[in-house]
Amino acid sequence: MARKPLTTNEAKEAIRRASTMSEAAKPPVVFNGKKQLFFEARLAGATVNEACEASGYASSHAYRISKRPEFVEALRVARAERVATAQATVADLVPLALRRLGDILRDPLAKNPDVVAAAREVLDRGGMPKTERVEHVEPNTETIPIDLSPEELRKQIHLLQDR
Repeated sequence: MARKPLTTNEAKEAIRRASTMSEAAKPPVVFNGKKQLFFEARLAGATVNEACEASGYASSHAYRISKRPEFVEALRVARAERVATAQATVADLVPLALRRLGDILRDPLAKNPDVVAAAREVLDRGGMPKTERVEHVEPNTETIPIDLSPEELRKQIHLLQDR
């Protein structure tokens, strides 16, 4: 599915948000002036044309810049750093999330839908996701589970056809 392009205002807003981020999340300053604005817009997810508008570059010049090895490498490194930072942030929040889910599960005054939702999350994350079991039952025959592997299912079909 194609990504909806950012408007000029959205690209500028992404750059503004980047400038108010914590130091760890701020885009690295690797270029000067317009090139840095162009870099920050591309890092924020803007297309080349959107980054042109946000930085004031002509599109022909911006396309040349975006193909330069030093620009491509700086963008690759900055994106990898962002992913690593996001992963570390999520890892830091996991214990808190588990505590909060546990609090909901232990709260005798919690509403049933909240308790059920918390229990589902804990079970899903604990390696016990909901599984569906469908059975086909014919009168006077045995029950055949449908959660078989494809090979086991083929064998069952052949056994039924041979009857």
